[in-house]
Amino acid sequence: MSDKATKVVRRQVIERLRAGEQPFLAWGYSLLKRKEAFTEADGSIIEEEFELAVPIKSIGVAETMERIARKAPTPPITKQYIKVDSDEGRGLGLKIPRIVEVENLTDPAYKEQMQAHGRWAMYNMILTGLAMDVEDKDPDGKPVLVVKSNDNRSATQILDEDKAIAILKSQGLSNEQFEQLYEDIKALTSREKERVDRE
Repeated sequence: MSDKATKVVRRQVIERLRAGEQPFLAWGYSLLKRKEAFTEADGSIIEEEFELAVPIKSIGVAETMERIARKAPTPPITKQYIKVDSDEGRGLGLKIPRIVEVENLTDPAYKEQMQAHGRWAMYNMILTGLAMDVEDKDPDGKPVLVVKSNDNRSATQILDEDKAIAILKSQGLSNEQFEQLYEDIKALTSREKERVDRE
C-alpha cells in the first residue's frame, strides 16, 4: 500500500444474482493514527507518527446490524391523558380527550440501557468488520481463537463475545480510534465516504 491512494470508480452492471457469488462484498482498510514520543539522551523530544492500516470488510455487517436492532432495549410505556386542543391531541387528530400509551424515552434506566447497548453494538460491529482473527491465550500461553475472521470473503465468527470485546478494549485504542473503525466499517458500502482499497 502506498502513501497516496488513487481512487478509481468503475461501474458494474449487475444483471442477476447467483448463489455463491458476492457482488456487493466490500473491503479495505481503516487508517488509524498513532503517535509515540520519547526523550533523547540530550533531552530533545522526538515524536513519531504512525498510520496503522487495519483490514476491514463488509460481509456479515448487515446480519450484525439486524442482531443489534433485535437486542435494542425498549422504552417503558406510560399512560398519558391527551387533550384535544394540545399539540399531541392535534397531532393524533383526536376528537375527544383520551388516555394513550406513550414510550418514555427520557426514563433514566432506559437511557442507561441505550448507552450500554450502543457501546455493545459498536464493539460487535467492529469485531464483525475486522478482516483478521482475534486471539486470547490459554493458561499455558498458547493462542486461543475468539474471533475467526481471517479472510475478506467469509463472515466473521465470534466464538467468545465477552473475551473478544475485552481483548478489543485492551488494545490501547482511544475513543477516537474506536469511532474511526466503526465509521469506516459502516462506510465500506457508502458512496459518500472515501476509502483506501487493498492493492
